[in-house]
Amino acid sequence: MHPVNRTLIDFCSCFCYPINIMRIKSYLRKIRFSFSVIGLAAFLLVMIPNIIWLLAPPINDPLQNNKSIIFALDIIMSIFQYVLIACIILLKNIEHNWRDRKNYTAKSAVVFYMAIFCLMIYYVLWICYYSNIISSFIIFGLAFFPSMFFILLSLWQKNYIATVFALLFALFHITLSCINLL
Repeated sequence: MHPVNRTLIDFCSCFCYPINIMRIKSYLRKIRFSFSVIGLAAFLLVMIPNIIWLLAPPINDPLQNNKSIIFALDIIMSIFQYVLIACIILLKNIEHNWRDRKNYTAKSAVVFYMAIFCLMIYYVLWICYYSNIISSFIIFGLAFFPSMFFILLSLWQKNYIATVFALLFALFHITLSCINLL
């Protein structure tokens, strides 16, 4: 079985019906409220293009008109986004220590490199956007790839609480981007 599929099955078996209370309790014992440098770095890496966009928007800027038609969904998406960022930065799984090589498996490496790949594609899409190469794929990708980055990052960190909020954020972010811009 593919390593990423196994991670998703582990995630679903822990949180999906039928609810296994003992597994959830076991997982929650491993979560600590602690500052994550990796979480902060990941958040800042995703925000770099957005900060550049705020300071120096391109001449042809369809994202400037990204006003939500459904305001309530925009509020819900923002709540999921803020909770996701808080979870990534402030919650740590004590079993995941990126400095300890014995914790790394092929599955962990695949998930990590997939996250990095999503981040690189996100940067390439921003370069295309600033180069006035604007298409439906570019607009969709600017919502999809950072969402996937956060999902994969939280899976790599074994921070399944953040994964839940990353999935919810992705659902709303991609849906609203498609409704508003495509």
